[in-house]
Amino acid sequence: MNRKKNFLKVILVIGDIALMYLALLATLAVRYNDFSFLPGLKTKIFLYHFSFIYIIWLFLLYIFDFYEMPPLKKTYDFFRNLIVFLLFAGTIGIAYFYLQPQSLISPKTILALNISLFA
Repeated sequence: MNRKKNFLKVILVIGDIALMYLALLATLAVRYNDFSFLPGLKTKIFLYHFSFIYIIWLFLLYIFDFYEMPPLKKTYDFFRNLIVFLLFAGTIGIAYFYLQPQSLISPKTILALNISLFA
């Protein structure tokens, strides 16, 4: 039984990682109105910077028990944790890009869209 729970947690983490990067690509497509950004240098820069943010987000998701079974123990707790996660995720993203002034990107809109698409 414990092995099955661990396997399900791994599947949830892999799914979240996939959704984070899909949300980023969808956000870039919405922001630039097409998919011509994909092979570009700017896309690599976005992927690089958002990868650091996503590692922190995964840690936050773990802290807020999003990988515990069953996932919907109490609806109130789930939505409270989701709102707190979104606030922390936005704050961490803003702080990360604020502390990286030499960055070639300034993703204010992209960060907000990314958080809303991932949620």
